[in-house]
Amino acid sequence: MLATTMAVAVAVVLLGVPLTVFAGEVAKSRAKSEVQSRAETLAASLSSHEAGRLPIGQDMVDASLSKAPAQLPVHIDVKLRNGEVMTAGEPISGYKVEITPTRATAAEVRFQVSWWALQLKALPAIGLVILECLVAMAAGAAFASWQARRLSAPMVYLSATAEQFGAGQLRID
Repeated sequence: MLATTMAVAVAVVLLGVPLTVFAGEVAKSRAKSEVQSRAETLAASLSSHEAGRLPIGQDMVDASLSKAPAQLPVHIDVKLRNGEVMTAGEPISGYKVEITPTRATAAEVRFQVSWWALQLKALPAIGLVILECLVAMAAGAAFASWQARRLSAPMVYLSATAEQFGAGQLRID
């Protein structure tokens, strides 16, 4: 039973640790992609307004702030070509991740996200993988117990028969 349980434990650790890291990185990557998309949308909107010689106001920048609870809170810095600077959102304290649009735009757009908030986005995925690892360990232990009983049952009967034989009972079944 111990050998089977240990084999399951080794398999769970060897597969679970990389899967946990991978799940966390995927969750963080999705969160960053969502913020990247918001930055791209704001930059494109600012560029189209500038190309059409339409006024660019603070309300455009404010509209890019997160409204849904699932979205990461951001701090936005926008520097227009004319030198005007607009900001939106609470300043991020501590470690931060800067996200900028990938293509050149009329304005310099920079989103800042808290590094810790980004890490917290990975917790549900990591928790799910850990839960799956615990379920696999429990299933492995249950299987090991069943297998140990199944393999040891004939030995118990053999031992009882040998004891009867040693006691002089020669009845053969």
